[in-house]
This record gives sequence, structure tokens and C-alpha cells, in this order.
Amino acid sequence: MFKGGEIIKFHQYLNKIYEQARELTELLQEEDLNCRFLKSSHNYLQDSEGQYHLQHYPIPVIEIVQIGDIGFNLYKIFFEFPLSQAQVINLDLTHLLEENEVEIYGGKDCTIDFYRRGDSWENVKNEIARSSEEVVMLSIYIDYGFPNQFIMKRFLDAGKFLGFK
Repeated sequence: MFKGGEIIKFHQYLNKIYEQARELTELLQEEDLNCRFLKSSHNYLQDSEGQYHLQHYPIPVIEIVQIGDIGFNLYKIFFEFPLSQAQVINLDLTHLLEENEVEIYGGKDCTIDFYRRGDSWENVKNEIARSSEEVVMLSIYIDYGFPNQFIMKRFLDAGKFLGFK
């Protein structure tokens, strides 16, 4: 599977992800946000063909109470927000969808994708309205490499835009 120094590089990469998550948790706590550092397994990665792959291994996730989560996948950082069906339908996410890498999926069944890149917000809203999902999850992905201060601000700004305080 791994040869030579590859396992050490992978080990260092995972450590860097966990270190960043712990440091961001501390930064959020310094801002008096009620949050906690978790290790979450049984998440899914979606490949470029749209296929889901179960992650049996835990990834770091910061739960920010009454707002959402910041998760650290192998390839990106994600902001995850739970929204009621009515809440999401009353938003205009056109700009958010055009400017970001976004997933909108079922809160009960995470394999239900409401949004595929290029879909219009009107079509997405109609699909959500027709679904039986009471909670809709919205994830925004950003690349690694940004400082934690930027990540925190981006998360909080997205949360405010979606109606969280």
C-alpha cells in the first residue's frame, strides 16, 4: 500500500490536519463561541464521478453549537449547516452557489443530492420542496492553506448569511 517514506508523509499530513483543527477550536473558544472538537467517522467522500465512499476512519470536526460544523476532510475543509426545509427555501442562494463549491443534501439521507454544479437555485428549491427531508444540509468547501482567522471569519459570515447568529 505505502512504500518507503510515503507512510511518514501521510502521517505528517494527517497530523497537520488535526493540528489545524485543534488550533481553530481554540481560536473559536477565545471568541466565546460554544464549540467542541470531535472525531467523526462514517462520513462520506464524493469522487469526481459522484460516487460516495464511506470513511471508516475519523476526521476532525468542530461543532459550533447553534450554528454548524467545520470539518476537515482529506482534501478540503467544509462548513456544514443544518437548515429546515422552510428555512432553506426562503433563502436566495444563487450567489452562494455561483461563487463556492457547495453541496446541498438530505439531513436524514445524505445521499440525496439536491444540487449539482450548474443547477439553478429555482430548480434546487423546487426539488427540496418536493422532498420528504425536513432538514436540509448545506456544505461549503474551501481549500487548505488559509489561516485559521480567515476560516473562522468565512464560517461565521456564511452562518450569518444563512440566518445563524
